[in-house]
Amino acid sequence: FVVTPDLEVVERRMDELRVGDWVVSNPNSATTKRKRVALVRIPESEYVFTTEITQPKFMTEDLAYVMGCLVANGTLTTAKANGHLTFTSNDNAVSAQYMRRMDALFGINTVRSVRRDGKAQDVKIDSRQLARWLEANGLSMTRSAGKSIPDTVLRADKAVHIAFLSGYLSCDSSIYTNFIEQITASEKLHKQLAVMFMSLGCVATAR
Repeated sequence: FVVTPDLEVVERRMDELRVGDWVVSNPNSATTKRKRVALVRIPESEYVFTTEITQPKFMTEDLAYVMGCLVANGTLTTAKANGHLTFTSNDNAVSAQYMRRMDALFGINTVRSVRRDGKAQDVKIDSRQLARWLEANGLSMTRSAGKSIPDTVLRADKAVHIAFLSGYLSCDSSIYTNFIEQITASEKLHKQLAVMFMSLGCVATAR
């Protein structure tokens, strides 16, 4: 089953598949326990003058959750001498969850919250090592139109997918009586979200 650009699901034979086709798995296959996804480790010698972070070895639900938050409402800058990682939310409970998991994952104690215009809360971290590590493991957030789900999340199991969606939906969605809506400027992210939902047995449509 292949997803068309209009998010229609059509049958296609194996010998008709082409590089770049988006294939939807059977919903039951998403429940199969997959091997843990190993993460890239970056050299620590480049960051001897900065606070060293803990580098997780495998993708986990906590890491998927914070990546979902960052894909939805995060900005990442690595071009300057120090990496700047900012997450914004107008929900104190979401900000608290994000901060708690970041602290536990990376051993960070430099997270600070700033109330912006009395409406949204910025959680800022200055760590070049953390910014580089996140980039090395698939997180790219320099432009809204270029955002996507990290491959390390996509290759993981159902629990990780749900954790990512939990973080993402808590930041960037509208929930109605009988459907959930996401709006994104990224065509790639738009399609990835639809495929992820469909692989979990949910119906996704586009407009």
